[in-house]
Amino acid sequence: MRDLTLVAVLVLFAAGLAGVVFSQDRRKRVMALFFLQSSAVFLFVSLGYRQGGRPPLFTLMAEGGPMALPSAQAMATSFLILSSVTVALLLALAFFLPRREGTIRGERKGRSR
Repeated sequence: MRDLTLVAVLVLFAAGLAGVVFSQDRRKRVMALFFLQSSAVFLFVSLGYRQGGRPPLFTLMAEGGPMALPSAQAMATSFLILSSVTVALLLALAFFLPRREGTIRGERKGRSR
């Protein structure tokens, strides 16, 4: 199961990296960046997984046994919030800049007077 999650992380990372490198559309680059960020979150969650583990609740500590790592879940939650805000800001810029520059691609057009 662990190998399958690492393969999924690598596929998400490769798709995001390919989108950032090969796409010229700013909106597609922002969404590809979100794929890169999602692969990092998925990696954090998969690292905190324990076989047969339970949720990290203090009420379950007395029963013993393995528990999932709460630090990985906390980092993933924080990272999801930060990446959502970042993607929202970048998408707003990607939709605003074509009005100003006249193009959605990265190249600059000459200004007409």
